[in-house]
Amino acid sequence: MKDARLFSKAIRENSFTCSLAALLLLIGFLLLLSASETGLALRPEWFDAVPLAFWRILGLFFCGAAFFALLLCYFVIRHGYRHYLFEKHGITRSAQVLAKDLSEVRLNGSRQEGRDEPRLVRFGQVVYRYDINGKTIEDSFILSEPEIGLFDLIQVGDEIPIRLLPHRPRQSSPHRTRLHQQYRWSTYEPARARATSRPVVALQPQ
Repeated sequence: MKDARLFSKAIRENSFTCSLAALLLLIGFLLLLSASETGLALRPEWFDAVPLAFWRILGLFFCGAAFFALLLCYFVIRHGYRHYLFEKHGITRSAQVLAKDLSEVRLNGSRQEGRDEPRLVRFGQVVYRYDINGKTIEDSFILSEPEIGLFDLIQVGDEIPIRLLPHRPRQSSPHRTRLHQQYRWSTYEPARARATSRPVVALQPQ
């Protein structure tokens, strides 16, 4: 399934990164061209005050930065487009939680009293299973630090809402709006959500 309007929307939302990548690539190309024999006419007078090897290295640096920016653009646009496909064309199903895994990463935090205070960042992975067209499929999703409270509420065996793409039923994503409603979770009120009882609702296919 292809949706040109959703793809254009994903591109527009990342137009700044794409424009920056194009600008870096143009600067790198002009520097490399000016440092070559064919770019003599493009060189300003002050260009020859620095060795040509410097401009070549600088040009390669800009081209490399442009490559990474374009690569980032590709993945961000792809992720955004996939999100919009699930949002507009996804069908809702119920999945069963099979497993949970909590990972912790220590990052360098603020420096207090002459010591570096590490900051602990947690990520929760939820593995689930669902049936579609007579086949059982397993998938997973990640809950980042702001949603760790929601991760704590989800238990193995719970039924959670997910979205599927009709043309690619093996691709799924959690239906976060319904998931938050099911567990009465709010990103802005995590303490209140932890104190709330944990309802589990089985969804009917739509």
